[in-house]
Amino acid sequence: MVETRDLAVIRLALVRELETINHYQDLHDQASDPSVKTLMLHLMEEEKEHVAELTAMLRALDAVQDQYFREGHGAALGTGDVAALAHKPSPQAVPTPVATPAPLPVRTGLTVGSLIGQPLV
Repeated sequence: MVETRDLAVIRLALVRELETINHYQDLHDQASDPSVKTLMLHLMEEEKEHVAELTAMLRALDAVQDQYFREGHGAALGTGDVAALAHKPSPQAVPTPVATPAPLPVRTGLTVGSLIGQPLV
């Protein structure tokens, strides 16, 4: 049985990695020194690797989420085929059994930088 809290931790980490990719892109765009720009691109690529790792873990633990990937939901993004993006529920999707977790604490006014060294939950 998959713990809902584990899924929440993975999703939160995924959000943080995506935010960090955007942050490094912004820093790259602000930098003038070519070596600084190169470093920001390198760091951004490492974050993309983390996104792939977290997505793989999410797919392994959440059968419904994995089914959406396997069915190609979102595959038409960028093609201009709006009709192909319409949500079509999966009749085969079986909810992943989950335990009822304690609610996650709500954090407001935080940035990625302020979370360094802080626990995820």
